[in-house]
Amino acid sequence: RAGPSAPCYCLRVPRKALQAAFHVHPEELMPMEDIIREAEAGRVAAAAERVSWVANVAAPALAHTPLLAGCPDDFLSVIAGQSTEATFAPGEDIVVAGDAAKSMLVVLEGVAELLSRSGAAVGRLAAGGTLGEVEALGVFSVSMLTARAAAPCRVLQVTRDGLAQALQSEAGAALREGFARLVGSRRSQVETGMPLRGLQVGNGCSDA
Repeated sequence: RAGPSAPCYCLRVPRKALQAAFHVHPEELMPMEDIIREAEAGRVAAAAERVSWVANVAAPALAHTPLLAGCPDDFLSVIAGQSTEATFAPGEDIVVAGDAAKSMLVVLEGVAELLSRSGAAVGRLAAGGTLGEVEALGVFSVSMLTARAAAPCRVLQVTRDGLAQALQSEAGAALREGFARLVGSRRSQVETGMPLRGLQVGNGCSDA
């Protein structure tokens, strides 16, 4: 399945074309078989590593976020499977205030400094800290704060599309209505001019 954010281009090589090529160059058959075995072993190892990361890193981290605490394990696993991890060096911007944003960020390791649009320091996120829940919910389309790595950081990224796909999955069926109410409530708070510090994200699963 192609990813949600960009097209995927593939080259299809017909079996007959390969058979014809090896008929002309039979000496290449054995080296090609070795390459295929190595590639398959690499795919199996990468898939096993991904499964382990989802189960032991991503899903447990999501379970401790304000937005997703209390959600069923199977739902968290689906979201974790849609998530990615990124690393940032000290001084590198993780997200910039005013830039288009549609992801919730969870600090897995390290410390991130939070800055207002004016550049004033307003706080810090340590391991387990989250930012961007309202952006992932679609309440805001731009980041409200800049997050800058104050130390080497590993960050889990949960996109709006990933959350939406999880909600459309079988594991998310019972939670869709609760998350829809949560998003509607937060949008109403924004429309009434509630300050950002009063915009409590709440928990989509407890509202379900």
